[in-house]
Amino acid sequence: HKDHDRNFFRTHSASKEHVLSHVHVTEYGRYQFISLDACPRPGPRRPFNFFGSVTTDAMDDLESRLEDALTPVNRTLVFGHYPLSTVRFERSSKGTSFRELSAHFGEYLCGHLHTLLGFFPHLHVRHAAGFLELELGDWKDNRLFRVMALDHDVLS
Repeated sequence: HKDHDRNFFRTHSASKEHVLSHVHVTEYGRYQFISLDACPRPGPRRPFNFFGSVTTDAMDDLESRLEDALTPVNRTLVFGHYPLSTVRFERSSKGTSFRELSAHFGEYLCGHLHTLLGFFPHLHVRHAAGFLELELGDWKDNRLFRVMALDHDVLS
């Protein structure tokens, strides 16, 4: 729970927020990066923390971050630990679903499944809503990382 006395993120992180948003401004555009925290409340560890959950409060935060851009942005990227297939989403207080919110961003970057024991080294999908979900293999065992570039608002 975010108010728990052993929540070190709450006491030691720079932002102390569960949804962090940053707008990077350049001479050629504005680019928004939003984190999505789907980590379950403290409780049993592996293997019971396989699935994530986005609460109504977190959905409200995400919805407000997507709406808060006072000046339009060229592109919005959302990132989190859990792939969307392993997350249970509640609706926002306004009744908005994650699927409806996904119309406001182009990519969702994640990890967690890694390469599924090497069986799936490339996990990516274009969802029906139009955004890309790009999962990265793990750093611990395979030393994988992703370099991305936005050039003329095209991600590569």
